[in-house]
Amino acid sequence: MSLMKSSIPLTLYRLEPSTLANVTSDAIRRFAFRSIDNTPDEKGYGFVPEDDMFADLETSILERGRYMSFGFRIDTRKVPSAILKKHLAEMTRDELQRQGKTFLSKSRKKELKDLCKSRLLSKTEPRPSMTGIAVDTSNGLVYVASTSKSTLELFENYAKTAFGGEMERMYPSTLSASDSEHPLEDLMRDIYAESMTLPLNGKTYAIAEQGKATLARTDGPSVSVTDAPDSAQAGLESGLLIKSLKVRVSALPEDELVSVFTLNADFSFSGLKTPRIRREKGTDVDPDADFLLKIGFIEETVTIMQSLFRQRIGGQQV
Repeated sequence: MSLMKSSIPLTLYRLEPSTLANVTSDAIRRFAFRSIDNTPDEKGYGFVPEDDMFADLETSILERGRYMSFGFRIDTRKVPSAILKKHLAEMTRDELQRQGKTFLSKSRKKELKDLCKSRLLSKTEPRPSMTGIAVDTSNGLVYVASTSKSTLELFENYAKTAFGGEMERMYPSTLSASDSEHPLEDLMRDIYAESMTLPLNGKTYAIAEQGKATLARTDGPSVSVTDAPDSAQAGLESGLLIKSLKVRVSALPEDELVSVFTLNADFSFSGLKTPRIRREKGTDVDPDADFLLKIGFIEETVTIMQSLFRQRIGGQQV
């Protein structure tokens, strides 16, 4: 998922200065994506250009303003179990006939299964996907266009190898000094009950719920409610927590849209939509202009929500 898409998932990280210093074009290119097309490998991954995962990273410009912009491509291939069973049965039958046996040893069965799987994988096209990454070189914040647990874990480990240091995930506990066990859930409950305003950097922002919330007990099943405040209130009074909340952020006094998104209890964002970038046809502009506008909208949203969280719950400035 590119950061330039109209609706994106988003997870935030932070790099320490010593690690941030290693986020260079050379380091990113050294850990470029390697194709698994002519191999039996099930997964391949690495860095690619953010705007085209099939382009050559060597000739791509990664610096955009104060950001390093690139993608994390993952290619996966999988053989359906039914197809594997079919071909394995054929191989086993041929093996028994060739050797004149009625059964195979456990070790030989495993060898045949591995061989069968390898052959099928080599004939299976990998499925490519890409996650957009932007690193703010001024403060070490890392914007990742994904909320997938498996993708994030793979990226975290790969980035540690590439840049020589850990990335710190921006969980609520990273931002909050609150004694509450569920500080972000507390804030979402307050937003659901009443819209809020936040003065920040010379502007005033309105933060309001958009009618959709997901409630659950800790580690329990969840239930979604849409435009049903009475049901939501009953759930909250029974001990449920708001685990995600759809939110609209706008700038006052004109109520100009900043973004609409679903805020999750781990401080990730789903379906983050910012204003559409409009440009007159034929206008010559900086090729990085669209990216800088988009990441500016994203950064504004993140800054607003983190600032509101610290103000309402209590925490340390990032």
